[in-house]
This record gives sequence, C-alpha cells and structure tokens, in this order.
Amino acid sequence: MNANYAAPIVATTVYRLNGIPYLPHYQRPVYVAPGHVEKQSRVYTEQELLDAGAVAVREFLWGGGAASLRGVAE
Repeated sequence: MNANYAAPIVATTVYRLNGIPYLPHYQRPVYVAPGHVEKQSRVYTEQELLDAGAVAVREFLWGGGAASLRGVAE
C-alpha cells in the first residue's frame, strides 16, 4: 500500500432530511442514506428528496467511488 496516497475529496451536493444526510450513490444517479446496503436499502431520486422537504447542502466527500482507489495497493 502506498502510505502517501490520499483519496481526493470533492465538494458534493448532499441532501438533509430530518437530520439525516442522503449521499450520492457512487455509481447510479440516486441518493442513499448512511448504512446503505445494495439491493436491500431504499434509494431516492433528487426530486423525491426535494418533494419530501430535504435541503441541499455542500459537503466534502471522497470522490470517484471505486475509481478513486486505484493506486492504493500499488
């Protein structure tokens, strides 16, 4: 592992609804709650979150999903 590698962080739109942050899915154009389990947890579109009263905020998250991990084991 390259000890000097740091995953890039990117300003990202996150939606907050009732104090819960909904984060963008790393591959699909939907949002998920913390602890999301693929094929078991509910996903939300941006419009569904807005219709429910969610507020868009900008937060810094690791970018690129699996692609951002390239080079970690090198």
